[in-house]
Amino acid sequence: MIGEVPLSILVVDDEPAHIVAVQRSLYAAWPDAALHTARTLRECRDAVAARRPDIVLIDLNLPDGSAIEFLGSLPESNRFPVVVMTSQGDQQAAVVAMKTGALDYVVKSPMAFGDMAHIIQRALREWRLRQEHRQAAEALLRHEEQLQAIYDNAPVMMCVLNAERQVTYANRAFAEFVGQPAGELQGVRACGVLGCLRALDDPRGCGHGPDCETCPVRLAMMDTLATGRSHRGIDYRTQILEDGKSAPRAFLASVAALRIAEGSHLLLCLQDITERILAEEDLRASREQLRVLAGRLQEVREEERTSVAREIHDVLAQCLTRLKIDLVWLQGRLGRPESAQAMDVLAARAADMTRLADEAIHSVQTIATALRPAVLDSLGLFAAADWQVRDFQESTGITCEGTLREDDLPVAPDTATALFRILQESLTNVYRHAEATRVRVFLGQEDGDLVLRIQDDGQGIPPAALNAPRSIGLAGMRERALLLGGRCDIVSSPESGTAIEVRLPRGTSGNMTKDAS
Repeated sequence: MIGEVPLSILVVDDEPAHIVAVQRSLYAAWPDAALHTARTLRECRDAVAARRPDIVLIDLNLPDGSAIEFLGSLPESNRFPVVVMTSQGDQQAAVVAMKTGALDYVVKSPMAFGDMAHIIQRALREWRLRQEHRQAAEALLRHEEQLQAIYDNAPVMMCVLNAERQVTYANRAFAEFVGQPAGELQGVRACGVLGCLRALDDPRGCGHGPDCETCPVRLAMMDTLATGRSHRGIDYRTQILEDGKSAPRAFLASVAALRIAEGSHLLLCLQDITERILAEEDLRASREQLRVLAGRLQEVREEERTSVAREIHDVLAQCLTRLKIDLVWLQGRLGRPESAQAMDVLAARAADMTRLADEAIHSVQTIATALRPAVLDSLGLFAAADWQVRDFQESTGITCEGTLREDDLPVAPDTATALFRILQESLTNVYRHAEATRVRVFLGQEDGDLVLRIQDDGQGIPPAALNAPRSIGLAGMRERALLLGGRCDIVSSPESGTAIEVRLPRGTSGNMTKDAS
């Protein structure tokens, strides 16, 4: 019995007496066993195809073939236990049968036939052990293949080093970074890592000199070999040659001990965090820049309020005060009869009052234009830019050439405001700092984007000032572009001056409205 299922046994022999002897022995041990018989190799194959037996007892030599042929025809996926029965003197052929796949062989004799139940039990136990071993080996192989796939496809650089710090294995990420096939790295002795990954037998050494003595990865490797302790989160900075130039790189390393059959080994893992470090530095710089910008915006707001208040007090209020005095004076004389000479004085006073009113109106227009140019709202971006270019040239004397390609182009209100303010800030910087004699301005559409380009022939911007937190004007231009999903690129040198290019997607915010006259 196998569990609750009767044992199925196929006996193959061309001698009826042998079959009867085997059946008698098996029925004595397993009365419920399902015994099937066959006399030829063909009958054996038909019986196996009709019902897969739990075990087959087969004579080594049959009228139409042999047990070795039968074993050789069984596919690997459909194997089952087979015991070969031989005549005296056929032991050598039986050994060949076992190499072909038989579990055991039995020399046919009355004693062997009487002990056939024990022989089958032993064969079935052996078969189960072999199956369990095969399944365990297959599971181990699948596990190894999975680990190998994980190891090779891991984004982290990994390599295994022996006790002499020689590379015994490197994964794909490590080999690609070092720039050598993984096979060629085997046997290389590492004094440190990456830049130090060179055979110590090389008379030139690793090239790092005394620095290797304090290399944190090397120290961690030595400690792990000595104590077995693991080290994680090692901050490792080095210089790597890239395209013939030395470039700083940052890594997060870990070293762990491996106990394998070949002896003590190290597992070294490296994660390239250079981009993350640079991104964090950019983020910190951006936050600092935004903090300074926010503080500067408060200062600018107060400065604008002070400027507007001063303009109102010094010009508009003065004009209105004088105008009021003249009106009171005029009111006191309107009811009196006056001579012709007195009427001339009144006319002169009235003309002076008109002039004061004009000055007040002009002052109001100047203040309003500084706060928000009316031309931007009434005539659109391109007309406002054209006015700004002409006004800059007239007020500064610097030649300003404008190429403004409107092409019936609709512009979102926020986009128009951003570009106009960037143009204003750029021209102001040219006047204050560039010492330029000529400025070229382009505004139009390129590759579906709105493009503003300002180029001057001045002395350029010092490199330290390009990204300095206190460069509020430059930072403000970049922030305006970023808020609208675009970018602002600034390139400057003493030889070629400063070039500012702003690219904004059309319609990045607000409803699309046509800014055209």
